[in-house]
Amino acid sequence: MKEDENRTIEGKFKPGNNFWHRKKKPGSGKRISSPDLLWQMACDYFEWCDSNPIYKSELPRSSKHEVALIPHERPYTKIGLCSYLCIGRETLDRYISQKGYEEYHDVGELIENVIFTQKFERAAIGVYNANLIVRDLRLSDVRESQISGPKGAPVKCQHIWEGVGPDHNDGEDADNAD
Repeated sequence: MKEDENRTIEGKFKPGNNFWHRKKKPGSGKRISSPDLLWQMACDYFEWCDSNPIYKSELPRSSKHEVALIPHERPYTKIGLCSYLCIGRETLDRYISQKGYEEYHDVGELIENVIFTQKFERAAIGVYNANLIVRDLRLSDVRESQISGPKGAPVKCQHIWEGVGPDHNDGEDADNAD
């Protein structure tokens, strides 16, 4: 075992050891040291996507027996950027929007805008599947849900007021109301 002035010969810490005082701040600190570096790293990712298309096996119309690998544009994604940078999604989100990372917020917003624009524009001209991109960008329309009763029958609603209810209908029949 390597000799260490803070440990006993068995490897245990010596009494009075306060090695934790060496660390000025808890945590590992910011992995990306400046907004400019974050932007440069994002641009490197965008360039990598542009120069590394996704290949899809297709049977060309001109040949009935040969399968060809057809290159397709690679979409920019936050998950792809995280993988490229070897960081987690939560780490990227901290740079983009959390307190303590304010100097990165403008660059983070710019990165999100570039990703959004690339996906939206490519989906608009049919390069990407529009249905997938609409969901990914959260652009889908809100749908109404219809509620039905037993066997698809309409749901019957009653307002129950104090002193008025199924046993006290004040002489009115809710089913015959106009």
